Amino acid sequence: MQRRYVTVDVFTDRAFGGNQLAVVLDAGGLTTQQMQAIATEFN
Repeated sequence: MQRRYVTVDVFTDRAFGGNQLAVVLDAGGLTTQQMQAIATEFN
């Protein structure tokens, strides 16, 4: 499965600080199990 995503540093005002968040840009149609697998992959 291929999905486009971006990672964003949140709770900070500088790059590579705070918490890293992955945002899946095309998540429509994903099952609960697929979303959980993506969350696990990004820790």
